[in-house]
Amino acid sequence: GAGLAPKGMEKSAKKGAGLAPKDAEIPLQSTNTGSLDEQRRALACLEQYKAAFADFSAKKPSKEELQMAGRKCYRADHEARKLMLQQKQALNQQSGADQPADWPAGWAGWGAPCGVAVGQVFPDRASLVVLGVHKETMKGIASSMHSGHSFVQSIVLSGGYENDDDRGESLEYTGEGGNDFLGSKGQTQDQKLERGNLALANCVVHCVAIRVVRRVSQHELRYDGLYNVTRWRWDRAVPHAPAVVLNPKVLKYSLQRQPGQPR
Repeated sequence: GAGLAPKGMEKSAKKGAGLAPKDAEIPLQSTNTGSLDEQRRALACLEQYKAAFADFSAKKPSKEELQMAGRKCYRADHEARKLMLQQKQALNQQSGADQPADWPAGWAGWGAPCGVAVGQVFPDRASLVVLGVHKETMKGIASSMHSGHSFVQSIVLSGGYENDDDRGESLEYTGEGGNDFLGSKGQTQDQKLERGNLALANCVVHCVAIRVVRRVSQHELRYDGLYNVTRWRWDRAVPHAPAVVLNPKVLKYSLQRQPGQPR
């Protein structure tokens, strides 16, 4: 069940938390990993993205050209992602209008993405979006609303939080917010039970499995399958630290990999 808040943290968990009640309707979780033909199409889609990325990289405009176009930056990965969505070449999109008409419809965003094999390596975050594995290009937690409540669909482990504990088959995941990514890289503010953190907590009681993606190099990421979120709790950024030390509150989530998946 849901984790208990340490003494002094109960109000943070209850005030405006909006946790989904036990009788809330849960989202449909896909178990369709795809046929061999669909897996081949997914691989072809990934190769198509790589080709588009290479093309946009070769066309990178100069600073002067960007200024003339009124743009501050140019990202080949974002341009490739947008092109594939516009041309309806992306797969496993929650909006069926953004994918080929003959690709399996009705994908709600939860569960196994059709055609994507566990262990598949992706060149960057944008390619995850194109295959429907993780829809956020920046955020580590991707969630959506279902019947008035939010549930997580996927997370990306990128080492952004100092006290994550990843043991492969199981992991302790730190919620989002309060981290000084551009400065000290440490936790400087309390986290809140809202947005992605709230959506993760909702997955505990309602047994909503989430996709886990791990960073395997500076740019590459690997889809590692479905995990159950078994517990959530409040903790401190630095457990057992002296009371005089700045030690913000953080949310911790226990995840366990579902059995029977390829390693």
